Amino acid sequence: MSERSPLAESRGSALAQAPGPAPVPVRYSLDPHAFAPPAYQTEHAAGLDVYAAVTDPLTIPPGTVNFGTEPYVVHRGDRVAQLVFAQVARVSLAAAADLSETARGDGGFGHSGR
Repeated sequence: MSERSPLAESRGSALAQAPGPAPVPVRYSLDPHAFAPPAYQTEHAAGLDVYAAVTDPLTIPPGTVNFGTEPYVVHRGDRVAQLVFAQVARVSLAAAADLSETARGDGGFGHSGR
């Protein structure tokens, strides 16, 4: 890790993260799509969140954010995130020349039309 990284390597089986974000780049295929939401107990009890943003077809840089005010130590075997796979639907979109009237009228999405 670089000196500027909020993740501080530790000798042994623990890793400390200072408050703030810490990206952890990995590569995998997005077919099927996978993402890593935080484990419930880590997010709510410790203030450590996991984030990810898809930047191109094979790269997703997940990382963690420590929302606490003190460093959070992750020990080997701690549940920080959970990997979730989801099927990706391949769709084709076409622009419509005209849109038909709906029960919602001018209210738009989420409007009951009443």
